[in-house]
Amino acid sequence: GVGTGKTVTVSGLSLGGAQGPDYMLPAVQFTTTANITTRLLGLSGVTAKDKVYDGGTTATLNTSAATLSGVFGGDIVSLAPGISGSFDTKDVGTGKTVTIAGLSLMGDQMADYALPTSPQTTTANVTPMALTATIIGNPTKVYDGTVTATLTSANYKLTGLASGDSFTVTQTAGTYNS
Repeated sequence: GVGTGKTVTVSGLSLGGAQGPDYMLPAVQFTTTANITTRLLGLSGVTAKDKVYDGGTTATLNTSAATLSGVFGGDIVSLAPGISGSFDTKDVGTGKTVTIAGLSLMGDQMADYALPTSPQTTTANVTPMALTATIIGNPTKVYDGTVTATLTSANYKLTGLASGDSFTVTQTAGTYNS
């Protein structure tokens, strides 16, 4: 496994070449020390799910197809739960970057492996949130022979807004039924 100052025993030495038979190596085994570092694994198959705008950047990840490449046969290493993702912005868009965080390994040989330290990303879409609009109050006017109703922001009530978001009404005309 991974560690520093590990003992390395040198054995099976032999001499070759034209003068090889003229010399003899000592019968003692040679030892030295060396370090074994973690093996860097590749990660693929983590995807982010599309979502409807909710005013936040939290992304839901799908790890069911996640694959670690570079694990030696017989070693027990897998991706640990607790992975999270976040969109680059809260706003609507297609192919938005999702940064994957909280990556870690689990398993008997997890200490012998490492995941990339550079940020892992995927992409997903954020689609617009549907709001419910209702007119509140009683927009009134003095009879003018038309069915045109003038509305203000105070005449609109929107439900479904994400926390902290606000709106401005750009449609200020309505129509009376008679």
